[in-house]
Amino acid sequence: MASHRTTDPATPLRALGARMDNGWILLRDPESSYRDGGEDRVRQIIDASPDEVLPSTGDAMVRQAGTWAERYHLHPARANALRALTLPADARVLEVGAGCGAVTRYLGETCAVVDALEPVPARAGAARARTRDLPGVEVFVGSVDDVPTEPAYDVIAVVGVLEYVGGGSADRPPYLAFLRRLRGLLRPGGTLVVAIENKLGVKYLCGAPEDHSGRPYDSIEGYPAGAPARTFSRAELAALLHDAGLRSRSLIAFPDYKLTRVVFDPAALPARARSLLHRVPDFPSPDYLVQRGPGPAEALVWQSLAQAGLAADTGNSFLVLASVADADQTAAPGQVVPSPLWPPGRAGQFFAINRSAPYAVRTEITCHDGTVTFERSLVHPDGDRRNALGLTLHPHRSDYVDGIDLLDAVTDTGDERTTSALRRWQAMVERACQDGPAALDLIPRNLVQDETGDLVVIDQEWSSALADTQDVLRRGVLLTAVHLWLHGRLTGHWEGCDTVADVARSIAAVVGPDWEPGWLDRAVTAEVALQAEVSIVPGARDRDDAQRRAADFFWSALQSPVPRPVSDGPTAATAMELARSLHQAQLRIQALSG
Repeated sequence: MASHRTTDPATPLRALGARMDNGWILLRDPESSYRDGGEDRVRQIIDASPDEVLPSTGDAMVRQAGTWAERYHLHPARANALRALTLPADARVLEVGAGCGAVTRYLGETCAVVDALEPVPARAGAARARTRDLPGVEVFVGSVDDVPTEPAYDVIAVVGVLEYVGGGSADRPPYLAFLRRLRGLLRPGGTLVVAIENKLGVKYLCGAPEDHSGRPYDSIEGYPAGAPARTFSRAELAALLHDAGLRSRSLIAFPDYKLTRVVFDPAALPARARSLLHRVPDFPSPDYLVQRGPGPAEALVWQSLAQAGLAADTGNSFLVLASVADADQTAAPGQVVPSPLWPPGRAGQFFAINRSAPYAVRTEITCHDGTVTFERSLVHPDGDRRNALGLTLHPHRSDYVDGIDLLDAVTDTGDERTTSALRRWQAMVERACQDGPAALDLIPRNLVQDETGDLVVIDQEWSSALADTQDVLRRGVLLTAVHLWLHGRLTGHWEGCDTVADVARSIAAVVGPDWEPGWLDRAVTAEVALQAEVSIVPGARDRDDAQRRAADFFWSALQSPVPRPVSDGPTAATAMELARSLHQAQLRIQALSG
C-alpha cells in the first residue's frame, strides 16, 4: 500500500486516501456487506479480457455472462440511461455507487475527470479493472461523507443508489441529508443525475414483483412489510429534491434505468406524436429476480396510461436532472426546468439494447417548430459490419408520420380491413424488392396509415442483398404473429386459430396462399440466422448455441395458445387456465431471450 497524494489534484478528493495494490484508493472502509453474487465472476471476466474489449459499447464480456447479476454488470446497455444525455467532454464527474464499473466506463470515455465512489472493495476492484486504461478515472472506496465539502463537480451521477440510502425507511431525513450533501458538491451550473425505479411504474401496476423486495404490488402499497430499499413516486421525488434545495425535471426510462431502451421527456412530445410513448418501448418489461404471475397486458395498460396523460407519473424508471436552486428562484416541486444535459427540443433517445456492437444504434427524437424528427446513428461507428448474410445497416434521418400503426388495424384475417391492409403491404413489398437489395424491415409493424389512408413506411433499418420478396413477406408474417401475441392483441379474435403459429398461417393464407408447406420453418430459420448475427445472446457458448436459443424463442412463441375471453369457454376457470398458459409461455420466451 502506498500513500496517495498529488501536488495538483484534479478534484479535492484526489488529494486524499491511500492507493491499494490493485489500483483503487481507500478513503475509509464503510464495511458494506452488499453483494449480488456476480462480483467475483465479473472480475474474472474483466481481468481476462484485453483492453480492446473493455469499452462501454463492447459486447464480448457480456456474452460470457451466465447469471442476471453478471449480465447486469457487463451489458453495454447499462450505460444507456446516461448515454441518452449530453455530457460535456470537459466535465468533472462524481459517480456515487460505481458498482463493478459499467457506468464508470462510459463516464470515463466521455468526460475528462471521473471520481467513482464505491463502498464495497470487491466491486471497486472490478470498476478499477474495467477502467484500467482510462487515465481520467479514479476509483475510491468510501462513502459520500468522505468527499470534501467543496463544489468540485459539474455532474454527479447517482444510478440505482438513492433507494438504498434510508435502508428502506419511509422517514425523509436520510434522503434529504444525502441529497443536500451532494448539492454542496456541485459547481455552479452543475447537474445531479438520479436514476431510480418508479414506485408507481406500469410494470408494478401490472403485478411485476418489486425489484428489491420481490413482492408484487409492494411499492404501490407503500412497502407494508418493510423492504431493503424504497422507491418514490414522481411527486415524492420532486418534493425531496425541492426540499434539498434543488430544481429538477423528470424523464422516464423503459424498461427501466438498468438496461435502458428508451428515455422520454413526455412533455416535449406534441399531442399528435404522443403515440410514440407506447410505440417505442418493448413489452413486457423484464422481471429480474422473481417472475410475475398472470395479469393484464403491460403494453395495453401503458398505452391507456399514456393516452390519459399519465406517462410522466407511471414510467417504469425516472431519470431526474437536478440543479442548485438560486436564492431568487422559486421552483415548485415537479416544475420543468432547463438542463444542459437535455437540450431544448429533445423528446427522447432510444437504443437497440441487445445488438452486437457493430450493429448497435441510437435514435434521437427531436421536436422543432412542430416537426418531430428521428435521427438514427451508430453507437460504435468504427465497428466491422462485414457478414455472410448480405446485410446492410442504414442509419438515417426521417420525420414522424402521423397516423395509425398498421398492426393496430390487424385484428383478424376474417375482417375485411385486416385482409385489405395485409394485401396492400404485400404489394408494397413486391414493388420495393424489384430493384436492389430486399428491405428486410418492410414489415407490418413498420407501416403507418396516414390521415389520407395511405400506408407510409417507417423505421427502415436493414436490407439484404441475399433476400427476395418471399423472404421479406415470410419475415413479416412471422414477426407480426409473435408481436401481436406478445403485446396482448390476439385475445377475442382469430377464430379457428388455437396457437400463434395458426395466426401466422392465417396471415400467410392472405399474402402467400401458394407458399410451400415448409414456409414457417424457413421463416424461423432465416430470422434465427439474422438474430444470431446482429444480437447479443448472453451465456451463449458460440454462434451455434446462439442460434439454438433464438430458435427456442420463436418456436416457444409459435406454440403458445391464443387466449380466449371468458365467454368463449365453458367456465371462468378455463379462461384462467388459458391466461396462466399464456403467462408461462411469455416467461419461457423472456428467459430464452436473455
